[in-house]
Amino acid sequence: MVSHGWIADSSLFDPVLDHIDQDLYTLALFDHRGYGVRGGEKSEFNLETSATELLSIADDLGWETFSIIGHSMGALVAQLIAISHLARLDSMVLIAPVPASGALVSVEDRAERLHRVGDPSQRADMIRTNAAADEQLSAAITALSLRTTTTPALAGFLDSFGTADFGDRLSGCTVPTLIVLGESDPAVPAALIERTLVEWLPRSEIVTLPTGHYPMQQQPAQLWDSCHTFWTVPR
Repeated sequence: MVSHGWIADSSLFDPVLDHIDQDLYTLALFDHRGYGVRGGEKSEFNLETSATELLSIADDLGWETFSIIGHSMGALVAQLIAISHLARLDSMVLIAPVPASGALVSVEDRAERLHRVGDPSQRADMIRTNAAADEQLSAAITALSLRTTTTPALAGFLDSFGTADFGDRLSGCTVPTLIVLGESDPAVPAALIERTLVEWLPRSEIVTLPTGHYPMQQQPAQLWDSCHTFWTVPR
């Protein structure tokens, strides 16, 4: 199950699909409310609703247990499920994750971030920074973001992940976890992850890829190879 981040819908993961052995893996790409195919939905834009809906989809698919891949904000949804439904998860892959301590964005900073994301040129600047100044990639992600997001969803989810703080509840969680970081990602520095997720998750390990905040776009083959190795190599 794939839980996407704040800036665009699940199609951000499309480059990864070419690298999956479909005889071994089945991926369900989940769009949060207000994103992508669910752009017309008008309310309940928060992490808790997404976690409930994602579990419901797993039920519909007949998946008693499953692994979850979460990117950035979407990694918080994975962590919520690990807290509330530990037995359902075989593993987590957290890509450029916001840790369960949350982004802790102030009211003023949230307003500024919403202002910036509402202006296409400023949104492009935000994405360019997080993509480690890759101009072609930044333009593609910006176009995807503008096409697949809605203002109410961006505002609601920013409030939700900007105030989330449940690290104390995650501490000691035994779900096997792969944490994928981008070595040039300004949004999720390794030091933050070392003092949060690595300390809270005793069965976690880190892989660092030569990317910014979007490994699924910048290094899709390496990202999937890291996942496959994590799931198949005995430890």
